[in-house]
Amino acid sequence: MKTANIEHWENIYKTKHANEVSWTQQFPAVSVDLFEECALPKNSFLADIGCGEQGMIPYWLENGFENITALDISSNAIEKLKSKITDYPQPVNFENKSVLNFIPQQKIDFWHDRAVFHFLTNDVAIKAYIDLVSSQVNQYLCLGTFAENGPEKCSGLPIKRYTIEQLTNLFSEYFELIKGLESIHITPFSTEQAFVYCLFKRKSI
Repeated sequence: MKTANIEHWENIYKTKHANEVSWTQQFPAVSVDLFEECALPKNSFLADIGCGEQGMIPYWLENGFENITALDISSNAIEKLKSKITDYPQPVNFENKSVLNFIPQQKIDFWHDRAVFHFLTNDVAIKAYIDLVSSQVNQYLCLGTFAENGPEKCSGLPIKRYTIEQLTNLFSEYFELIKGLESIHITPFSTEQAFVYCLFKRKSI
């Protein structure tokens, strides 16, 4: 799911069920609302970064999108996801790697990242991520991270918290903010996590 060490995430997805990890959502409502604002055609190139065993993939398949990439650092997560989408005829491009090693086959029209970017805690990795999306995203960039009053760690790993303004400034060279919002995620354990979401559109050159 995330971009930290591989063994950590392989073990998480091997030993825990969906209701035993904090990031699980019954339905990715905030992400779906932001995606639907973009009104993209069915042949758009979509990428879910850190898809885990669900993410946006079932929603995109259910709604007939044709060019879907599911990326996760954990092979166990990808195998769980595959087992959940066997009823859909559309093929999915699975990428089992860190996001920083991802080179899309096509430029991405909608890049969705809920809770991967905030695991990048050093300036070199953050810049590499920004450079990646700046070169590979054609239209929309959708990010969800822990807010400044959100958790300081996730799954025992440190994260970097953000405000909407901070995210906007980081990506401002190539992207303009379309919508930013705060959201409270209720975990499977009935605890609250404060998130911020930003939907960016690539600037016209």
